[in-house]
Amino acid sequence: MLDPIADLEQLFANDFSIAATYNSGTVRGIFDNQYSSVDAGGEVDFASSDPTFSCKTSDVSAAVEGETITISGTNYTIREVMPDGTGMTELVLEEQ
Repeated sequence: MLDPIADLEQLFANDFSIAATYNSGTVRGIFDNQYSSVDAGGEVDFASSDPTFSCKTSDVSAAVEGETITISGTNYTIREVMPDGTGMTELVLEEQ
């Protein structure tokens, strides 16, 4: 039988995850800082980054917008907390 919690533990124990500091503790997750093009309605598009951090919901269950998480020495403000109902949460971030 599959154990979803054990599967999450394995996911975040591998090389794809990185450590982040949140509420004076360490949280492991997957960081993505994808760049996207934003159409401002003119001839020139603007480049923007869309940083996110995906981790176990149990590690960030009390997370709220406006808090800080530090990833690879960079501080980010949590802009949105998006639990998916499967034990994972995506934090939408903004670099400070």
